[in-house]
Amino acid sequence: MSDGFNAPIMETLVTVHSLYRWFVLAVVVATVVVGWRRYRAETPWGEGSDRPYALAAVLFDLQVALGIILYLGKQAWTHNLFIAAIHPVGALIAVALFHIGVSRARKQASVASHRTVAIFALLALLLLVMAIPWAR
Repeated sequence: MSDGFNAPIMETLVTVHSLYRWFVLAVVVATVVVGWRRYRAETPWGEGSDRPYALAAVLFDLQVALGIILYLGKQAWTHNLFIAAIHPVGALIAVALFHIGVSRARKQASVASHRTVAIFALLALLLLVMAIPWAR
């Protein structure tokens, strides 16, 4: 069975994807904390309020994009059930939840917007933690 693309390149991408997860997890945790603190401090939603949340979404998206490249390049659907289905589906749902939270917050444009981001980021974080293959 072939690994699709050049094997050393794919293994390097797997390592980058595996290490980058820690950064993404930290960013999502920070998003939960920032959102909750802003909500508790009754920080109004103003111009630029969504910048940290949007940055977190982009960083999360980069991880998912790298994961999609790996999934296709390494023919991950031929691996075990966790890598073939649970990990990618869980990650995609987690990033979708994150984006839904940020989108809803922008539409609310109130103090409660920060709570919305925090709740959806927390849900995304919990799902993400369950979907990560911790053995790698």
